[in-house]
Amino acid sequence: NNKNDNHPNTLIVANIGDSRALMGRILKVNNGTTTTNDPTPQTQNDDTDSSSSTTPESIVTQTIVLTRDHTPDDPEEQHRIESLPGGKVVFSRMDVPRTQGVWAMSRALGDGDGRPYISSVPEFTTITVSPPHMAPPVAVRSTTTTGNNPETPPSPTRYVSILNEFILLATDGLFESMTNEHVVDLVATLEWQGTPRTEIPRALIQAALALGSTDNITVVLVWIRSPTAWSQAKASCQSTLQVRNHHPSGNKDDDNGF
Repeated sequence: NNKNDNHPNTLIVANIGDSRALMGRILKVNNGTTTTNDPTPQTQNDDTDSSSSTTPESIVTQTIVLTRDHTPDDPEEQHRIESLPGGKVVFSRMDVPRTQGVWAMSRALGDGDGRPYISSVPEFTTITVSPPHMAPPVAVRSTTTTGNNPETPPSPTRYVSILNEFILLATDGLFESMTNEHVVDLVATLEWQGTPRTEIPRALIQAALALGSTDNITVVLVWIRSPTAWSQAKASCQSTLQVRNHHPSGNKDDDNGF
C-alpha cells in the first residue's frame, strides 16, 4: 500500500521445513483512556499474548507464530508420514525423532531421496501487518468473562497502539534453548535500549549459545517500522518496556494476556 495510506498490508508466509518465523510487536496499552500526545496508532487483534500491568500505560510485547515446525514428531506430520505406504517415524531415547529413521524434519525443498515421506508442499500463513507509519489506537475489550452473571461489570476497554513490529526468521537452533516469547522479548529489549538493529541477530545467537544450544543458528530480522518512525513512537511513551522473566531453561515465567 501507499506509505500515506492508513490501511494495513498483508503478509503471506510460505514455509517448508523446521525453521521458524515469528512476528513480534511492541505495544502501548492505555487502560481505559487514550493519550493526546500519541502520534503512533495501529490496529490490533483480540487474541493477544502480551504481558500487562495495572498502570494507566503499559509498554509490552506480543508474540505471533507464523509457521508450524515440520518435524516428524508433530502430530499432523507423524500422521501424514505413517499414512503413506511404508512410512514410519523412529523415536529414540538417544536422538531426535526421525522420518524413516533418517531425517530430523518432515518437509524440505531438498532431500529428494526422502520423497514422498519428506514432502515439498509448503504451508501458507496470511497475517495483517501495520503500515510503516502510525495509525490511531484501537479499542480492545478483554474477552475474559466471570461466569454468566449479568451483574458482572464489563471488562475494561484498553486502547492498543503498535509502536513497532518485526519479523524474525531463524533455524531451529535458536529455539533449542529459547522460547518464542523469550526471543521476542530479547529483540524488543535490545531495540528499546538502542542496540543497532544490525547487531541484534548476533546478540540472539550469542544468547542461545550461552543458554546451551548446540545446533547451528541462522537469524534474519526484518523491521516494519523505520528508525525514524520508531523514535517518534518511543517518544510518545510515558512508561518503559515490560517483559517477562525467563528461566534459564527457556521456559517463560508467566503467560499473562489482555
